[in-house]
Amino acid sequence: MLPIINLADCSMVKTNLIQSQRMRKMLQLIADHYDEPLMLDQIAQSVGVSPQECMCCFKKLIKQSPIQYLIA
Repeated sequence: MLPIINLADCSMVKTNLIQSQRMRKMLQLIADHYDEPLMLDQIAQSVGVSPQECMCCFKKLIKQSPIQYLIA
């Protein structure tokens, strides 16, 4: 018998994967340009999201804002 797949769970897994991939790219951008001025807009644009969505990703996934991450 095949297990029942909840489509809402599948959607959440896909969303979490996308957010994780975005976060990895944003953190890599920060690491690559650590010694240069870097604006929130640039970080957001690197993964194709708004600055607001960028902030939400940081706060959701690493529990810090981008600025808090940089100074930690």
